[in-house]
Amino acid sequence: MKPSGFACIPREHQGYNHPALIDILQDPENMSTFVNRSALGILPPLDIVQLISESLLSVAPQGLPQVQTMACGSCSNENAFKAVFFWYRNKQRGGSASHEDLESSMLNQMPGSPDLSILSFMGGFHGRTLGCLSCTHSKAIHKVDVPAFDWPIAPFPHLRYPLNEYPAENAHEESRCLEQVEEQIEAYSRRGRPVAGIVVEPIQAEGGDNHASPDFFRRLRGLATKHGCAFICDEVQTGCGATGPFWAHEYWNLDSPPDVVTFSKRMLTGGFFFHNEFRPDAAYRIFNTWMGDPPKVLLLHAVLRVIREKHLLDGTRRAGVVLLKGLTQLQVCCWVAVGNSQFVFAQHSSSQSSMQTSSWRFSTLRWQSASDRLNFMAASSIEAYLSGSDGIGTIVLCD
Repeated sequence: MKPSGFACIPREHQGYNHPALIDILQDPENMSTFVNRSALGILPPLDIVQLISESLLSVAPQGLPQVQTMACGSCSNENAFKAVFFWYRNKQRGGSASHEDLESSMLNQMPGSPDLSILSFMGGFHGRTLGCLSCTHSKAIHKVDVPAFDWPIAPFPHLRYPLNEYPAENAHEESRCLEQVEEQIEAYSRRGRPVAGIVVEPIQAEGGDNHASPDFFRRLRGLATKHGCAFICDEVQTGCGATGPFWAHEYWNLDSPPDVVTFSKRMLTGGFFFHNEFRPDAAYRIFNTWMGDPPKVLLLHAVLRVIREKHLLDGTRRAGVVLLKGLTQLQVCCWVAVGNSQFVFAQHSSSQSSMQTSSWRFSTLRWQSASDRLNFMAASSIEAYLSGSDGIGTIVLCD
């Protein structure tokens, strides 16, 4: 397989050494931006507002006109949580922090250090900083030996495939999980640790390529609204066209958009989009030395231009249809059962013996499966073609 298939932990949106990105690096007018990294929070370059407007804000999720740049996915989620806590406390007390709030916060005491929480899901992965790690439940090795906040954790649906054969069972499973969400919100409120926000991935990627229906996410959004919680959509893995639309949550057709959408990886820089009401009420409340990276925003500008010029979102949707159709055909004669995403898939089998004799061919590489799951994730520039009726799939990767 070409290395572009890995894409450096889904970060290299256009593959390695794309000419459009090399052109940005070789343009003498960009030299100062790359050599002199700006501390954006206190001394941003003159053109940063225009650059962000033409890049990040040009692809802002509907209804989210504000953006805060960061460096990576973990700090994007961590600071999104902080913005949610600021919003929640201002809502609780009807305004900005009091003198008592300020004084008590210096001793990590209430009311300045409030006992608030973020609800997350089993199988989710949101990063490795302390707040994010408390919301991460994918692998124990990420969490062991690190103190964690006592925040609520709800089950994420485990759907049965093929989806069209188990509609009732899957609807029941999603309802069960949503009931647990509401029970957790109410229980933590009674304990004096109210849920300020709910964080969820459109597709649990690091946690196992776990999916849920658009109806599940619409109802989850409704629960967040009902209980006054912010709805945080973590699109670090799924954003920038990975599933067909630019943002995976577009599939959900929400009545109201998420309150916060975090991003990184394919976007080259980190950050989060948000409603106006989540904008901090004072300077330095969301802050670090760099607050993002202007060179990465320059590169993102080029990536977005290529996406538009090459119609890559349409290409991803077409390739997803072909790949899904091919995998669905394969399950008739082989061990795979296909997930429900446009372009991020999980295949399962109930027959270990049949899997040990099944094989896949990726480009010129032949790979023998010996586990109970094949996880496949592709960059948006891939054109997929599946052929053969003997249980061997051929995927042609094209930059």
